[in-house]
Amino acid sequence: MLGTLFSAGPLLLLGFVLYTSIFVVRAKSNEVVERFGKFHSIRQPGLNVKLPFPIDRVVSRVSLQVQELNSELGVKSKDNVFITLPVAVQLKVAAGTDSVRDAFYELDNPNVQLKSYVMNRIRSAINGLELQEIYDDKEKITSEVKAELEVQFAGFGYEIVDVLIDEPQVSPEVRASFDRVISSKRHLESAENEAQANKTLQVRAAEAAAEAMALNGKGIADQRAAIANGFKEDFNKIKAAMPGGADDLVAAHLTQIYTLEALKDASNNHGTTVLMPYEAMSGVGAQATVLNALQASRVSDPT
Repeated sequence: MLGTLFSAGPLLLLGFVLYTSIFVVRAKSNEVVERFGKFHSIRQPGLNVKLPFPIDRVVSRVSLQVQELNSELGVKSKDNVFITLPVAVQLKVAAGTDSVRDAFYELDNPNVQLKSYVMNRIRSAINGLELQEIYDDKEKITSEVKAELEVQFAGFGYEIVDVLIDEPQVSPEVRASFDRVISSKRHLESAENEAQANKTLQVRAAEAAAEAMALNGKGIADQRAAIANGFKEDFNKIKAAMPGGADDLVAAHLTQIYTLEALKDASNNHGTTVLMPYEAMSGVGAQATVLNALQASRVSDPT
């Protein structure tokens, strides 16, 4: 039996050497190999060979897949409002031997340490902003935080894929107060718009009234001009019909004619009472004088 063991020894040793020398690295991962406790190499996916244990030893497998760190960050805004920010950071170990080595050796507890750094950076970026600015500039904050994290994490062998900051969560009391502020602003804007609309309507109405008065005045002026022209034409015709006639007699005659026409128009409606002062009939004598002058002119000029 002892001879059997001695004969099988080389086979067992060979099996042990092969078992500890040949290994497979899975896809989307790298493995760290140390030689006598000192970093030796980074092995890529596929079949790999190393020196047998205890010379070379695989100490860790480093995943190259995208990881996500989730947390709810409690911060206080510049206007003293306490909010909760749901934050998610997507990161992965960068490709390359140096990056994989740094990711394994530089951080003792990568997830905890990276999460702590991310939360501190986001908190410092938000503390100087008011609540409304956090809502409005969320994309800008995300871009700035991501740019700074990319520079910092490159020294640890990590690559930042994305930084996601969800809607800030406030207490129901703060949300109700915030809604009231927004509502009051909207009411103020509505009142200002309504006042401006009323002002515009009043200005337009005043402009329309002024334009109507101007047109009415122009109409009255045109009417008076037409009356004056008609009076002038009638005056010239009567004057031509009675050479040598006095101008005041002709004017008095025309005035009496217009007066009688006005009385006729005014009395067209039934039941209308027209009161005339005595002086209104004083032009009848003047009218008779003009008629006599016209008859005399016909006698002197039989043609």
